[in-house]
Amino acid sequence: MAENVLKLGEGTPEEVAFKLLQSIAIVEGKKVIGLNPITHTTTKKWILDTYAECLLTVRVPQGREP
Repeated sequence: MAENVLKLGEGTPEEVAFKLLQSIAIVEGKKVIGLNPITHTTTKKWILDTYAECLLTVRVPQGREP
């Protein structure tokens, strides 16, 4: 019998923003742990700024600049 189990953080805005951050890193060729190793290195500032932008986009999509 299959059980429906919700993992902590699954489907939260924070998780969606993190997955979006990972996708952006791949597209921009940034090196983030667990992603494509043939990339450019990134900075802590880039990661935090990009995650913050992703989280804002997920929480308030209509507030995103065109």
